Amino acid sequence: MKNHYIIIDDESLHNLICEVNIKKADSNSKTISFTYPPEAISYLRKEYRKKSAEMIVLVDLVMPEMDGIEVLEELSTFIHPGFDHIHVYVLSSSIEEELIEQAKSFPLVRGFIEKPLTTEKIEELLTWDFHSSHSET
Repeated sequence: MKNHYIIIDDESLHNLICEVNIKKADSNSKTISFTYPPEAISYLRKEYRKKSAEMIVLVDLVMPEMDGIEVLEELSTFIHPGFDHIHVYVLSSSIEEELIEQAKSFPLVRGFIEKPLTTEKIEELLTWDFHSSHSET
């Protein structure tokens, strides 16, 4: 089963860098990125029940129209920690410890990854036990 990455970040250039590095580290994967969080939420509402692939959702914290905490609140309404095929990680350059801790407090968040997303970080993410929570890289 191939991994399906969903990137939610308002920065198009950062999304492109993520997509390139994901392809390098996980060549059989499928990647889709969203710069507008409500579109990502709508997409995930439709896709999460299919269970056709491991879904790795990468959410930026600082976005103008809908921040990462608001995205996590929305995702929490339909994605529950018991869905083993969905793995939500915060991907951010934010150094605001309070914001990071708030994001980590969501049970569906598996960990925090500091930007930029490198091939090494992706390879490390793939070795994490997907059933453990709150990993950090």
